[in-house]
Amino acid sequence: MADYLVYWKSYWKDIVEPAGITPDWSSNSRAFYTRVKKGDRLWVLVSGGESSPQEWRLLHCILVERRSLKATKWGRYRLLGTRASSALYKLEPQPDFAAIMRLLSFAGGHRIKVKGKAIGKALQTRGFRPLSEKDADLLLAYSSTLPRLASR
Repeated sequence: MADYLVYWKSYWKDIVEPAGITPDWSSNSRAFYTRVKKGDRLWVLVSGGESSPQEWRLLHCILVERRSLKATKWGRYRLLGTRASSALYKLEPQPDFAAIMRLLSFAGGHRIKVKGKAIGKALQTRGFRPLSEKDADLLLAYSSTLPRLASR
């Protein structure tokens, strides 16, 4: 099982009702699509929004159940999870996730050294960042402290 950090850049423009978010991820990266397997986890980050654009939040943990070539407006390759095996987190009570991101070593050992909005560019370089096992353990522990958002 592998873990990946992904960034939903357009979250604040795309979402009207957070409880309606589905446990899937779309991308135009064929490399990412072919790399991710059933049982892998996607950790979805978003910015702090209009009120906190320099900050970051953990939105979702998706446990991948299958892949699909059914295109969406976000990309032609889809990775799908189930609501039962995924977690959607409330954004409002969360502190800035940037401090946690600076602790991550990633699978390649290239840490995030930038701050604020520049973190988004660091995450978008390839559309995903593979995490190390230590990183995955850290995110599991951190996410267990976050309140979840009930999904439909």
